[in-house]
Amino acid sequence: MGQLPHTFTQYTSEDGLAQKTIQGIMQDHKGVMWFATWDGLYKFDGYTFKNYKAHPGDSIGLSNNRLDNIKEDKYGYIWVRSYDHQVYRFNPRTEQFQAIPYENYLSQDIYVLPCGDVWVVTIQNELIRITIHPDTQEMKATNFFKSHQISYSERINLIFQDKQQNQWILTENGLYRLSQKNGEEKLSSYFVTPSIKDKQPFYDALENEHALYFTSKRGCIYEYHSNNGQFSRQELTTHSSLKIIRQLKHDKLFIGTATDGFFIHEQGSKTSHHYNTATHPSLKDNQVKEVYVDSNGEVWMRLKIKGVTHFNPENEQFDFFILKDKYGKDVVDSRPEMYIYEDINGALWIHPSGGGFAWYDRKNNRIKPFYNPSLQSGWSTDNKVTAIFTDKQGNLWLGSYGNELEKVSFNTNHFHLLTAAPDDPEFPGSNIRAIYQDRDGYIWTGNKDKIVRVYDQKQRYIGNLTAQGTISPHSTDELGIAYAIMQDHEGTIWIGTKGNGLIAAKPQSKPLTYHLTQYTTDTNNVYSLSGNEIYSLYEDKQQRIWIATFEGGINYLKKEANEKPGQFINYRNRLKNYPITQCYRTRFITSDAKGNIWIGSATGLLMCEGNFNEPEKITFHRYSRIPGNPQSLSNNDIHNIFFTQKGEMYVATFGGGLNKLLSLNKEQATFKAYTMKNGLPSDVLLSIEEDKDGNLWCATEEELCKFIPTTEKIINYPSRVFPRRISFNEGAALRAHSDHLMFNTVKGILCFFPDSIHTSTYIPPIIFTRLQQAEKR
Repeated sequence: MGQLPHTFTQYTSEDGLAQKTIQGIMQDHKGVMWFATWDGLYKFDGYTFKNYKAHPGDSIGLSNNRLDNIKEDKYGYIWVRSYDHQVYRFNPRTEQFQAIPYENYLSQDIYVLPCGDVWVVTIQNELIRITIHPDTQEMKATNFFKSHQISYSERINLIFQDKQQNQWILTENGLYRLSQKNGEEKLSSYFVTPSIKDKQPFYDALENEHALYFTSKRGCIYEYHSNNGQFSRQELTTHSSLKIIRQLKHDKLFIGTATDGFFIHEQGSKTSHHYNTATHPSLKDNQVKEVYVDSNGEVWMRLKIKGVTHFNPENEQFDFFILKDKYGKDVVDSRPEMYIYEDINGALWIHPSGGGFAWYDRKNNRIKPFYNPSLQSGWSTDNKVTAIFTDKQGNLWLGSYGNELEKVSFNTNHFHLLTAAPDDPEFPGSNIRAIYQDRDGYIWTGNKDKIVRVYDQKQRYIGNLTAQGTISPHSTDELGIAYAIMQDHEGTIWIGTKGNGLIAAKPQSKPLTYHLTQYTTDTNNVYSLSGNEIYSLYEDKQQRIWIATFEGGINYLKKEANEKPGQFINYRNRLKNYPITQCYRTRFITSDAKGNIWIGSATGLLMCEGNFNEPEKITFHRYSRIPGNPQSLSNNDIHNIFFTQKGEMYVATFGGGLNKLLSLNKEQATFKAYTMKNGLPSDVLLSIEEDKDGNLWCATEEELCKFIPTTEKIINYPSRVFPRRISFNEGAALRAHSDHLMFNTVKGILCFFPDSIHTSTYIPPIIFTRLQQAEKR
């Protein structure tokens, strides 16, 4: 997989993140992001940061604001460790820190288990067990060894919970299992001996469908069988301790040693193959410090040397990678840990031992430095990576000394920006004001730079409409800012501009060649256009061309026997009953299945029958907001009127959200409004389009939302999920022949196929996916 297109978003003090050193990143079960920093705990809800820390004179239960080791328990509490080795529980509901009820300890590690228990290993090798009351959530902390009358303490190497809810404690002198039966706890010990000479240490554990595996010294592996409670032992051909065990594909195990390389162990045949520098010289060192097995079953190791070692069990190939800084020197002086993350897109992110950050190019089998080119030209020793995280949508969160906190957004949701100048996001020609697809599949766009551009149905740029009616990629003819484009039954393309009136592009015999005719307002001719600022165009069942202008109400063009060619019927001539005084600003015009003409104005909705013969006799019915009436229109400023495939009518208002027409008689209409109270991201809606499944997609000023009419559910997509930070423009959206949806934005056409867009439950939706930090699970 090649590198996906991506954008960087940097968060600084201007965004509310005052502390730039991020020591830990976590997402809670609700999808909220949390950051442990050198100056307290930060919460990020997708819009703003909020800081929780101790201030002079306050009573907050926190002794030091420098935090790390952030984890969430089953009850939703967040656990952190401070720089002075104290452990705290933070309650997101009360926004309070609480110290654990235990005195005189210095923590070394924290284990937060799925059952709800929290274990704190101290520097003095004490083991503190913290239990949470399931109802009151009260903490109880005990010295585990002391409370079980174990008179000595050994170094704790690992604590983990198996599928039977047993809690296992791996020490330098034996194993302990804490189990529950009929509400009573039982502690069992295995291989514990008073003899220092004969003590049996345990380092790592693995559970699979066969057994529980525990690694020990001198090549020993112990299998525990829960069905009979018995252990069996295997010995590998090494005198070294087995420090790491991982599951591979095809029922194989990876077993890493302290000083003698590693083994690939066949579980079925109980046979092992040994890899060390003597048998495989391409392995650069025998001390296996950390291990990660990726989703392809390939192994990544941190050895004693800096860098990262890659091993493919299928072909037994070794690769060694180390990143170089911008001067071509190896990056070796940064953090010694190896961090490896996989995101939902299958991308593998690597922090090699020694520093830097990279992604794995699997196709070419190499790692490539990954960084923000606007902030740096490569990794250096000074710019250390402090935290890495990937969320549900595949966004990458990266904390480093030099760049603070960054989020890398990938084009994984298949949102795509069709722009006139991809390398220049500020190019005026990418500011789209109109989109239309003609019957041959060509896509026409109106742009702020007054040029009309044409693309084929695969969204490939063809050229610009010239004043001579040709399509040329080299043309710079400024025909006007097109706000509305449509094609009539004869194939003529009608282009309504803001300020330059109406242009009719009549097709000629040669493909993509047109004869242009321009219509503008003339104060001396009452049958000319009533305004040059045209916002909407529509052809009705009688083949009339309707024009909504922003300063002159509506017009229609019809070649009747008693009408001269090019005569526009409007309030200045035969449209005598049009309420021009109140409704001179019109933005949208369309019709329903019965042929009624609907007009969206800045002062409400207008409707008239479409099967009239004499325009002088047209009656216009006006529907507007009535204070105190929740079934009236929620806001009078109408930006879009949309009829669904089922014939339902929806109205996008500027300030009143989405309105659905419930009932209609000529004098009265009732509506149901959907606003921010119902889940809309904004009450300002600019456009509506329907996908093939009947869902309505609505553009606000900066966000997109999906309204599901059958359930009235609203799903929001904030600007952060798009390829660039964009703002939407008013004007009709488009459902292309391919069923892609297209919306006007200031930086291009936002295109997407609705079926490919993942549902989001949080703005922005962030869910922890896959993390495995070796030896610290």
